[in-house]
Amino acid sequence: MAKEYEEGLKKLGLTEAEAKVYISTLQLGGGYVSLIAKKSEVERTNCYHILKTLGKKGFISITNRGSSKYFLPESPKKIINEQEDMLMTAQKIVPSLISLQNTPPGLAPQMKYYEGLEGVRNVFNQCLESKTEILSYTNIHQLLNKFPKVMPSYCLEKAERKLKTRIISPYNKASENFLYEYFPDDYISKFIQLLYINPEEFALQNDITIFDDKVSIVSLSPDENIGVIIESKVYADTSRTIFNLSWLGATSFVAR
Repeated sequence: MAKEYEEGLKKLGLTEAEAKVYISTLQLGGGYVSLIAKKSEVERTNCYHILKTLGKKGFISITNRGSSKYFLPESPKKIINEQEDMLMTAQKIVPSLISLQNTPPGLAPQMKYYEGLEGVRNVFNQCLESKTEILSYTNIHQLLNKFPKVMPSYCLEKAERKLKTRIISPYNKASENFLYEYFPDDYISKFIQLLYINPEEFALQNDITIFDDKVSIVSLSPDENIGVIIESKVYADTSRTIFNLSWLGATSFVAR
């Protein structure tokens, strides 16, 4: 059990010898250096220096009894109080320190939040500025139902800009002709691919689009119009890799 206590104190910043001396002082309830050294099995001179160090760290208090120094252990509760104080200090200062962190360009993620129909429209419009292939996880049926005034112009603009696109969506009978209803034939044959997946296994509730160094997320819940764009090359590249794995691994759903 003593070894367990020692390991715990080492995690709090004490050395093995300091942990042994503190535990021995606790067990004795205090004592002169000779008694503590014997109890802890630490050489007397070294034990004296350790006790002074423990005093500076707040684990030991030192008093004089006659001509000799007497060492008293501080209550273990003090350890908890000091750790809580350190945690509170860290919680206050760490966010400010993060804001000062000099992160190389392109690695620090930036997040922008959009609200309302116009905010969501802004998110879709930014996707149209893409210089790379657009990759989307979405639920086409919910997307069309939620944004009936946004989708026609968005799809038309995508076709006019000849933006290469791949989409993964749960199948729904009502939207199975989505491509042919919203895009011209020449765009369908050259620039867009749609993979329907089993809606019972994959019930997607957001529109997640990967483009350039950005990932946009738009809620498809009927009760909220919110969108987020995360700009981070690392995050976008990772999301792109995951999409490609999903695309290769998914089996196209055929309605029966």
